[in-house]
Amino acid sequence: MSAEITVNRMPRSTWNWLDVNEARMDALSFPGPGFDIPERFKDMGTGMGRGASELISLSCTEHRIVEVPEGEDLKEPVIIGGMLEDGEKQASVTLIHAGRNSRVKVLEFCESREGHSASRAELTYVMAEEGAHVTVLQAQMLSRGSFYISDTGMTAKEDATVELEQVFLGADHIYAGCETLLSGDRSSFKADTAYLGEGSRILDMNYVARHGGRKTDSRMNATGALLGKSDKIYRGTIDFLKGSSGSTGREDENVLLLSEDVRNRSVPVILCAEEDVDGQHAATIGRIDTDKLFYLMSRALSEEMAKRLVITSGFMPVIEAIPEVAVRNAAVNYLERRLTLD
Repeated sequence: MSAEITVNRMPRSTWNWLDVNEARMDALSFPGPGFDIPERFKDMGTGMGRGASELISLSCTEHRIVEVPEGEDLKEPVIIGGMLEDGEKQASVTLIHAGRNSRVKVLEFCESREGHSASRAELTYVMAEEGAHVTVLQAQMLSRGSFYISDTGMTAKEDATVELEQVFLGADHIYAGCETLLSGDRSSFKADTAYLGEGSRILDMNYVARHGGRKTDSRMNATGALLGKSDKIYRGTIDFLKGSSGSTGREDENVLLLSEDVRNRSVPVILCAEEDVDGQHAATIGRIDTDKLFYLMSRALSEEMAKRLVITSGFMPVIEAIPEVAVRNAAVNYLERRLTLD
């Protein structure tokens, strides 16, 4: 029997009987020698928590440090990842430090061939100095039977912007989280997450935006489609800390339920220790709009094609943000293949 660790713990607990406060995850073993996280990153929080970050760092198989000098604009994205072989286990640590007024995009992706199950764990830290702009894009296209972990921690100083674009299409188990500290005045954070639930897939996600500086802004958007007997939970917390006056935060989730057997849980939370802040959250959960379906079918589309078009449209804004053409095309093809099979 494998050991378990606690992950995706909410900043504040709610009723235990709701079963949303945290998750228990198998403590996977990875074959790497590990990597000692530098001191400047060690105190940063992550969405999945200390248990996941230590699991990945202590047995990581690869690590990268992306250092962007002050004022530099990296036109080409930094690309990390690739194709995993059957049974392969990867644990990757990526540290991104963007100097003042610099810009960088980092793409992390993984995929495996049909029938080739694999495990991939990603630990990503982002430190954005004053005026920097950092975008992290993650695309996961692993086959059924695979296990995937994405644990992210971000901090943004004055006038800095950090963005997280994620599309989770494969694997049987997906655990993901991001914690962002907007420590500087007028700093901002944006997260766009698109996920597909199918078969008996488990998706467990936890996103936290902590507002520390004045006039900070966060936007967390999640779009998903659930099929088969998939089980998904999305926690989105906006935390206005003392000193964050004039700040705004919004969290939106749109979920399509395409089976009677799916389980969906959405947990929007706003915490507030400051006055003069604006926090909002909204969730749209339901089936495909029949009027929209009728309109598409009146344009000579079959019901199956119309449904696939509606579902795919929710994923495309995130997929189209992927800067690498080959990875973008692979994500589109994977999504279309999965929807056709299901």
